[in-house]
Amino acid sequence: MMRRIPYMMKFLFPASAIFVALVNIFWSTTSLVEPMTIPHYDDIKSVHPSISSSTGSTSSITTEQRNVTTTTSLHDLFHFIYTTPPETINWRFIIAIEAVFYHHPKAKVVIHSQTIPSQGTVLDKFQQSNYNLSIQNYSFHELMMHHNHNDDNGQLQEMSFLNDTELQSFLKVLQDNEKNKYWYSHSTDILRLLILEQHGGIYLDTDIHLISPIPKRDFRNILGFQGRGNDKVNGAVMIFDARNRFIQACLKDAISIASKPYDKRLWEIFGPQLLTRHWNDWKNELSSPASDGGDSGDGHHVVKAVPMHVFYSYGIYKTKQCFTTPKEEFNPIQYGSTIAVHLNTGITYEYNYTLAGTVCDEMFKNNCIFCNVQHTVH
Repeated sequence: MMRRIPYMMKFLFPASAIFVALVNIFWSTTSLVEPMTIPHYDDIKSVHPSISSSTGSTSSITTEQRNVTTTTSLHDLFHFIYTTPPETINWRFIIAIEAVFYHHPKAKVVIHSQTIPSQGTVLDKFQQSNYNLSIQNYSFHELMMHHNHNDDNGQLQEMSFLNDTELQSFLKVLQDNEKNKYWYSHSTDILRLLILEQHGGIYLDTDIHLISPIPKRDFRNILGFQGRGNDKVNGAVMIFDARNRFIQACLKDAISIASKPYDKRLWEIFGPQLLTRHWNDWKNELSSPASDGGDSGDGHHVVKAVPMHVFYSYGIYKTKQCFTTPKEEFNPIQYGSTIAVHLNTGITYEYNYTLAGTVCDEMFKNNCIFCNVQHTVH
């Protein structure tokens, strides 16, 4: 998720808006990105033997392609949410997407955004190279007014777990909530719950970088602990079946909170705070390890939280060291069990480079498909 401090500063310090805009434009157009011929999907199949040519071309986005479908398997459907203008798309987000396709070359990646057009941005190169990436524009009002999904037989079903009175209350105050300078963060916390409840799949914040494929076995209906004490779960990585009851409970609670006056300064109110509260309520009664990674049985209530090192090995406040500290001096990644690295843009937004020999330097170089970003500083 693009929780970038410069965008917060625009609201907090209006006089700095011009400076912030220039910084963001510089970052997104930095000369660190070298132009090069973009490899086509078919040209790099030898790198990924599992790639099949059956996916077809996605260079021209159609309405059908842009719709999120439920036909893609859980572990091949990836969701990002992007809330800022297209000119803020920087190389770090590009590499995060590349890492998904590097480890899951047959994935369908959907970027949910109210700001990015379907074509005409730096993201076009994925479609031109035959990767299955699409932009899904969304409206909270439409999502709530059409709060339904297809069941296993393809029949349209209402999300009956939501109270219509609360939904109407949410929509009534939505315009006021949208004026809140923190809503861009709060809205993405709610939106990811809506997306996963309706479609399922793998949600990733835009500052999550995969370093290995997400296993199908035992990685279903998953959250990750963000602290070594296992006392808080984070939603930067969420892997869930559609209609999971835990997600439904979280979504119902989030809509109820947002429908009433609440302290809009609470950054985590719809994120880790809400998820952790429900995790604590559910873990003893309903939590159990995923068994076979399949769809058999009623697994919609199953929830599992994985150890900190799987998604959040740097924690929160040590993330800068990924860019600046030689890996021999500090490397919290447990190779073989760490799946992704959370780079926490809110803390590391200033790093438009990596020092040679750092974990991030090698991570970006080893988990890319275009690999045309010159980010290393010696």
